[in-house]
Amino acid sequence: MKEAMKLLFIVFMYSCAVQGPIPGGEVDKTGPQLIRVHPENNSTTLQENDKITFYFNESIDPNSVYDAFKINNDKYKIRVIGKRVIIKPKDKWDAKSILNISVSRNLMDYYKNPISSPLNFHFSLG
Repeated sequence: MKEAMKLLFIVFMYSCAVQGPIPGGEVDKTGPQLIRVHPENNSTTLQENDKITFYFNESIDPNSVYDAFKINNDKYKIRVIGKRVIIKPKDKWDAKSILNISVSRNLMDYYKNPISSPLNFHFSLG
């Protein structure tokens, strides 16, 4: 029983992970680049509860996201998971208007490199 407890303790202590850049290698001097968005920009098939996911080529600094993303007239939740930024409505997207999302140059990677230019996206609910 003691051996099992020791093993469990060791597994617990070494299973914690911290998000961040991996040390070593060349210094990163370029900002993150958008690879794709789902659903696609200018999509007319967004549903009231759909999430919008932005995929980047490198991990995004979560602290930069809240200043960088602006969404018109809707209350939303935003989450960063590595190279992805996921936006969901708090309740439902407003079906009466076009959803505009702008991303400023405040969006950065972990090395504080900003994106090269601001981005704008538009979605509608059919």
